[in-house]
Amino acid sequence: MAWELLDSTTLSGAADTITVSSFTEKKHLRVQIHTLDDGNQNPKMTFNSDTGSNYSYRYSSNGGADATSTSQTGIYHLADDNGNKDIVCYIINEASKEKLIISTSAFSVAGAGNYPNWVENVAKWSNTSNQITTITLSNEFAGDFATGSVVTVYGTD
Repeated sequence: MAWELLDSTTLSGAADTITVSSFTEKKHLRVQIHTLDDGNQNPKMTFNSDTGSNYSYRYSSNGGADATSTSQTGIYHLADDNGNKDIVCYIINEASKEKLIISTSAFSVAGAGNYPNWVENVAKWSNTSNQITTITLSNEFAGDFATGSVVTVYGTD
Protein backbone atom coordinates (compact mmCIF):
# COMPACT_ATOMS: atom_id res chain seq x y z
CA MET A 1 0.00 0.00 0.00
CA ALA A 2 1.56 3.29 -1.10
CA TRP A 3 0.49 6.39 0.83
CA GLU A 4 -0.13 9.56 -1.21
CA LEU A 5 0.16 13.01 0.37
CA LEU A 6 -3.34 14.52 0.12
CA ASP A 7 -2.83 17.82 1.93
CA SER A 8 -1.17 19.48 4.91
CA THR A 9 -1.74 22.61 6.99
CA THR A 10 0.98 24.26 9.09
CA LEU A 11 0.13 27.15 11.40
CA SER A 12 1.89 30.45 10.67
CA GLY A 13 0.71 31.84 14.03
CA ALA A 14 -0.75 30.51 17.27
CA ALA A 15 -4.38 29.34 16.89
CA ASP A 16 -7.09 27.17 18.42
CA THR A 17 -7.85 25.28 15.17
CA ILE A 18 -5.99 23.60 12.34
CA THR A 19 -8.04 22.53 9.30
CA VAL A 20 -7.03 20.41 6.33
CA SER A 21 -9.85 20.68 3.79
CA SER A 22 -11.04 19.60 0.38
CA PHE A 23 -8.59 16.73 -0.02
CA THR A 24 -9.24 13.83 -2.40
CA GLU A 25 -11.49 11.04 -1.12
CA LYS A 26 -9.55 7.85 -0.33
CA LYS A 27 -10.63 4.55 1.26
CA HIS A 28 -7.77 4.63 3.80
CA LEU A 29 -6.43 7.75 5.54
CA ARG A 30 -3.37 8.28 7.71
CA VAL A 31 -3.33 11.53 9.65
CA GLN A 32 -0.12 12.77 11.28
CA ILE A 33 -0.46 15.56 13.83
CA HIS A 34 2.31 17.48 15.56
CA THR A 35 1.14 20.25 17.87
CA LEU A 36 3.61 22.58 19.52
CA ASP A 37 2.84 23.79 23.00
CA ASP A 38 1.47 27.25 23.74
CA GLY A 39 -0.37 26.48 27.00
CA ASN A 40 -2.86 23.75 27.86
CA GLN A 41 -4.10 21.66 24.92
CA ASN A 42 -6.59 18.86 24.44
CA PRO A 43 -6.81 18.19 20.70
CA LYS A 44 -10.32 17.35 19.42
CA MET A 45 -10.78 16.02 15.88
CA THR A 46 -13.90 16.48 13.75
CA PHE A 47 -14.67 15.53 10.16
CA ASN A 48 -16.40 17.44 7.34
CA SER A 49 -17.42 20.27 9.73
CA ASP A 50 -19.69 17.89 11.68
CA THR A 51 -19.86 19.11 15.29
CA GLY A 52 -22.97 17.09 16.18
CA SER A 53 -22.96 14.27 18.76
CA ASN A 54 -21.86 11.71 16.15
CA TYR A 55 -18.54 10.51 17.59
CA SER A 56 -17.65 7.77 20.09
CA TYR A 57 -14.30 6.61 21.43
CA ARG A 58 -12.48 4.32 23.85
CA TYR A 59 -9.06 5.20 25.22
CA SER A 60 -6.32 4.11 27.57
CA SER A 61 -3.74 6.47 29.03
CA ASN A 62 -0.26 5.19 29.92
CA GLY A 63 -1.48 1.59 29.89
CA GLY A 64 -4.27 2.23 32.41
CA ALA A 65 -7.84 0.95 32.37
CA ASP A 66 -10.03 1.72 29.37
CA ALA A 67 -12.51 4.56 29.49
CA THR A 68 -15.31 5.21 26.99
CA SER A 69 -17.22 8.19 25.74
CA THR A 70 -20.26 8.09 23.42
CA SER A 71 -22.39 10.67 21.57
CA GLN A 72 -19.58 13.24 21.56
CA THR A 73 -19.06 16.32 19.34
CA GLY A 74 -15.59 15.14 18.31
CA ILE A 75 -12.80 12.72 19.11
CA TYR A 76 -10.54 13.86 21.93
CA HIS A 77 -6.94 12.71 22.05
CA LEU A 78 -6.84 13.30 25.82
CA ALA A 79 -3.52 15.05 26.12
CA ASP A 80 -4.80 17.83 28.34
CA ASP A 81 -1.55 19.28 29.59
CA ASN A 82 1.33 21.44 28.53
CA GLY A 83 3.80 19.94 26.09
CA ASN A 84 4.20 19.09 22.43
CA LYS A 85 2.03 16.29 21.05
CA ASP A 86 2.50 13.73 18.28
CA ILE A 87 -0.60 11.85 17.14
CA VAL A 88 -0.93 9.27 14.36
CA CYS A 89 -4.40 8.16 13.21
CA TYR A 90 -5.45 5.45 10.76
CA ILE A 91 -8.99 5.74 9.36
CA ILE A 92 -11.15 3.40 7.28
CA ASN A 93 -13.00 5.91 5.11
CA GLU A 94 -15.80 4.15 3.20
CA ALA A 95 -18.77 6.39 2.39
CA SER A 96 -21.51 3.88 3.29
CA LYS A 97 -19.97 2.73 6.60
CA GLU A 98 -19.14 4.28 9.96
CA LYS A 99 -15.57 5.58 9.88
CA LEU A 100 -13.32 3.56 12.21
CA ILE A 101 -10.24 5.25 13.66
CA ILE A 102 -7.27 3.97 15.63
CA SER A 103 -4.75 6.45 17.00
CA THR A 104 -1.71 6.69 19.22
CA SER A 105 -0.62 9.89 20.94
CA ALA A 106 2.68 10.75 22.61
CA PHE A 107 3.18 13.94 24.59
CA SER A 108 5.56 15.39 27.10
CA VAL A 109 6.79 18.45 28.88
CA ALA A 110 10.31 19.48 27.86
CA GLY A 111 13.32 18.49 29.95
CA ALA A 112 15.11 15.31 30.99
CA GLY A 113 13.29 15.35 34.35
CA ASN A 114 9.91 14.84 32.66
CA TYR A 115 8.81 11.53 31.15
CA PRO A 116 6.62 11.19 28.02
CA ASN A 117 3.01 10.07 28.24
CA TRP A 118 0.93 8.16 25.70
CA VAL A 119 -2.71 7.52 24.87
CA GLU A 120 -4.17 4.75 22.72
CA ASN A 121 -7.54 5.58 21.21
CA VAL A 122 -10.10 3.77 19.04
CA ALA A 123 -13.01 5.78 17.75
CA LYS A 124 -15.74 6.06 15.18
CA TRP A 125 -17.65 8.72 13.31
CA SER A 126 -21.20 7.48 12.75
CA ASN A 127 -21.66 9.11 9.32
CA THR A 128 -22.66 6.50 6.71
CA SER A 129 -23.20 8.73 3.68
CA ASN A 130 -19.95 10.61 3.05
CA GLN A 131 -16.22 10.03 2.92
CA ILE A 132 -13.99 12.30 5.00
CA THR A 133 -12.59 15.21 2.95
CA THR A 134 -12.00 17.75 5.74
CA ILE A 135 -10.31 17.26 9.12
CA THR A 136 -10.36 19.94 11.81
CA LEU A 137 -8.27 19.78 14.96
CA SER A 138 -9.47 22.18 17.65
CA ASN A 139 -8.29 23.06 21.14
CA GLU A 140 -10.96 23.85 23.70
CA PHE A 141 -8.55 24.52 26.58
CA ALA A 142 -6.91 27.81 27.61
CA GLY A 143 -3.80 27.48 25.44
CA ASP A 144 -3.22 27.42 21.70
CA PHE A 145 -1.51 25.32 19.07
CA ALA A 146 1.75 27.23 18.54
CA THR A 147 3.27 28.43 15.27
CA GLY A 148 4.59 25.45 13.32
CA SER A 149 1.92 22.99 14.50
CA VAL A 150 0.95 20.79 11.57
CA VAL A 151 -1.72 18.32 10.43
CA THR A 152 -0.84 16.16 7.41
CA VAL A 153 -3.24 13.79 5.63
CA TYR A 154 -2.17 10.83 3.48
CA GLY A 155 -4.48 8.47 1.62
CA THR A 156 -4.62 5.28 -0.40
CA ASP A 157 -7.27 3.08 -1.99
